[in-house]
Amino acid sequence: SLNSFGTRYSLLGMNSRINSEEILFGFGSGFSAFFSDLFSLNVSSGLLKVLFNRTYQSPGSFGSLRVFDSSSFPPSRISSVLVGSPLSNIGLLFGGLDTSTTFRNDLWLLNYSSSSVGWTWVHGSNFSSNKGIYPSSHFMNSFNSSLMPASRGYHTGFSSNNFFYVFGGSYSGGVFSDLWKISLFPP
Repeated sequence: SLNSFGTRYSLLGMNSRINSEEILFGFGSGFSAFFSDLFSLNVSSGLLKVLFNRTYQSPGSFGSLRVFDSSSFPPSRISSVLVGSPLSNIGLLFGGLDTSTTFRNDLWLLNYSSSSVGWTWVHGSNFSSNKGIYPSSHFMNSFNSSLMPASRGYHTGFSSNNFFYVFGGSYSGGVFSDLWKISLFPP
């Protein structure tokens, strides 16, 4: 039941492609710790399953960039964005504040099934407070091997036509008004 989930704020959530009555949610914070976990909730039956669970205040395990490793997973965080693809069982997790309350710009690919979850670090830095790399125009920036947004939290995101979009957010020095377009199927 949801009562066993505990009190939290700044959670992430997305609809599941596996089952139209299923939602995935997790991460966020209780009042004393940040979390690195992912749950599945069937909204019809009320069945709650743990898909992924790591310790509180976890620094994560990055592994190698763009290489799937079953032991890789993102650091605990709040104020980030998790967006799912309407066409496949993948999602992207971007940014937020880590356990030391510094901003991140790491991008993680979530690949899930009804019984398992796998994470791959696909872009951004494995360090906090990265300044990013910007092109000369800031209107619609595409992630690629040479460009990436600065670390941030409190941003918004959505998916459309196999792309994930990130807009705005804030960091310790101010507020962003940039828009980034990210392929839901990174190379």
